[in-house]
Amino acid sequence: MKRDVLILTEGGKRFGFGHLARCTALYQAFESRDFTPRMVINGDGSAAAFTKGMASDVFCWFENGCLNNLLASGLDAVVIDSYWAPEPVYLAVSGAARSVVYLDDYKRLLYPPGFVVNATACPEQFLYPSREGTVYLLGEQYMPLRSVFWAVPQRPVRESVENILLTMGGSDMKQATPLCYQAIKAEYPAVKKTVILGHGCGPDAALLEQADERTEFVAALDAQQMKARMLEADLAVSAGGQTLYELARCGVPTLAVCVADNQSANVRGLQHKGMIEFCGRIEAPEVFVNLRAGLKKYHDKGLRQGLAKTGKACVDGQGAFRIVDAVVNAGAAQPRVAL
Repeated sequence: MKRDVLILTEGGKRFGFGHLARCTALYQAFESRDFTPRMVINGDGSAAAFTKGMASDVFCWFENGCLNNLLASGLDAVVIDSYWAPEPVYLAVSGAARSVVYLDDYKRLLYPPGFVVNATACPEQFLYPSREGTVYLLGEQYMPLRSVFWAVPQRPVRESVENILLTMGGSDMKQATPLCYQAIKAEYPAVKKTVILGHGCGPDAALLEQADERTEFVAALDAQQMKARMLEADLAVSAGGQTLYELARCGVPTLAVCVADNQSANVRGLQHKGMIEFCGRIEAPEVFVNLRAGLKKYHDKGLRQGLAKTGKACVDGQGAFRIVDAVVNAGAAQPRVAL
């Protein structure tokens, strides 16, 4: 039986690519459960490149009457992952499908009935209200990861650091890459350094000028290529978004730098659970002091081994399926908080 799911999100150079990564994961999980998914993205051409091969469109889905057209035919499920859609949009969607899933990171709204997913670490800090018809799916066990991260081989922890991965997100709007690279090069001059340049950016003159012969720049990687780079790395320096969970899944010890307000609670939660080391916000004067200190600490194999083990234990790659299964079983379950 054909079952349709509509996924509404945003992504691109202006928005970043974290929403697209987790919505891609849900697209793939719904598809594996015999749904027919379609994704509509408020974004630009770089968003279209990110979702190549998927049934997707790029336009602002909550303006100019677009939403009415999207919801006109009967839908089995709708997923919304947005920081920009206003509350009336959520109210309009709430009655348009048998099940509605709202992805949240910081208690952005008082959501209508449906499934509210907050897959950040330590989500209990947000004190979600108990509401009739609302099911809360909370914690990193619900983090949707793309299909290449569903199964990940065990990676060895080397005696010494030989390869460092630097990734500051798909758009690096704060231009954090050159600053973090400088700190890495100072502590590990002889080590191979792999710098990931996202779909929304390329190497600027300052970064190229700093680069040594042990540095490789790679751009616009797909998920499989990103996973391969992670599995090669002994440690990573990363922005505070979705990539942290992919790194944890791969067992890569990570130093995190927060580059957006909405990342703060998540990064602190991951640090609290012993999955990462948090260096601070990119604007903070102490962040690069902390980053250099963290890089020095990561010479210790035992520390790297512990962080890798904790990360893999906390993130098993099955979060998207837990969300989809909750939707599939919605008729049999009473609203509850799932922790």
